[in-house]
Amino acid sequence: MSFLGKTLSPLRSVLDEIHGIVKELHFDPSNHQHLLGGALLGRILEVAEGIYTTLERQDSACGFILLRSLLEAYVDLINVSTDPSYVEFMNAAFLDQQCVLLEAAVEKGSKSPFIASLSGSPRAAEQLEEVRSTLKQLKERQIKPLSVRKRFERAGQLDYYYGPYAHLCWHSHNNLNILEGNHLRSTDAGIELRAFISIDDDDVVLIADTVAGISSNCVASVKKLLEGEPVTGLERLTEGLGNLRDLWHKERGAAPNQGPAADA
Repeated sequence: MSFLGKTLSPLRSVLDEIHGIVKELHFDPSNHQHLLGGALLGRILEVAEGIYTTLERQDSACGFILLRSLLEAYVDLINVSTDPSYVEFMNAAFLDQQCVLLEAAVEKGSKSPFIASLSGSPRAAEQLEEVRSTLKQLKERQIKPLSVRKRFERAGQLDYYYGPYAHLCWHSHNNLNILEGNHLRSTDAGIELRAFISIDDDDVVLIADTVAGISSNCVASVKKLLEGEPVTGLERLTEGLGNLRDLWHKERGAAPNQGPAADA
């Protein structure tokens, strides 16, 4: 059996255990922090399952792209879990995106067919003023859209920003080194263009360990938010992570080191 084939089963066990834990969580429907934390956890579970599917298909390119999205959702979840006011920063980011769209349609004469229905609409002009007013009020309270780096910083995860996240950006932003390494190969007949190359073992470890560790940490963070400390009921999940990493230690002589955020 291939290294990837050996990895999929213990990774599946970790993700299944996470789903089992989530089914037992109880959210307070009147607590907005609980609801937003739960919504983010739902998004994280969906992305994690998408990453698992890319591994089944031996598709490292899509795996890296989804993993980048997973890390962004992870830092938002950490921020929401530790700071109930973080939702205001998320709202500021949403309003800022609306403002850009409405300005293009109402004031900048955009010819984009995708926003044609907004151009010349009195309601769109009113909405633009409402969005600007709300953004101004938020800014007066030092609440404004956060850059990706600031989101990582607030979550205390700058090591992840300058490490794994930067690496994932290289793989998802069409950087020349990645494009040339993955899709060009020199042969006796000249340059060969290729796609869907087999995922190598190093990428299997990086993708699988990060999705397992980060997803585990996310469910632990939500349990802490909902139930307080100490966080209990994670013994089987911790065991599953250990089994996954023991496999890599046995097969490769060393387990990956993803840092404390990858531990439940």
